[in-house]
Amino acid sequence: MDIQQKVTELVEQHRLNQPNYEFNRDNLIKSLGDSLEALLLAQAKFREAKGKEGYIYPEFKNATVKLRAVFDALSMVRKTTTGKTISEGVWLCFFAKYVATRRKALFPDIQQKIESAKIEKEHNMKLLKINKHD
Repeated sequence: MDIQQKVTELVEQHRLNQPNYEFNRDNLIKSLGDSLEALLLAQAKFREAKGKEGYIYPEFKNATVKLRAVFDALSMVRKTTTGKTISEGVWLCFFAKYVATRRKALFPDIQQKIESAKIEKEHNMKLLKINKHD
């Protein structure tokens, strides 16, 4: 995926550079989700052509990094043309709805490790707060 080409496409599709226009966040999130699926499909076809099956996590992570670069560029275009960035909440919603869901389906072991690490971190933060009050 050419990042600049994708940015140009999404800016036009969602009118992100039009002043006084409130773009539909749900539609943008869906477009990013469609882009994720297209990247994953392209990766799977490439691996299949090489006689390999399935997905590998580094490629999945790379697809997510590319989409983050697209999102950041979209936000910068929006800021340059309208004075407003795209909120981080849009990215977080996309990530939860598409990235985490696909990661859980494709890489359940990795997702479990991530969720366990989150729980442990939250537990440790609670312990730190308790110790601060003592």
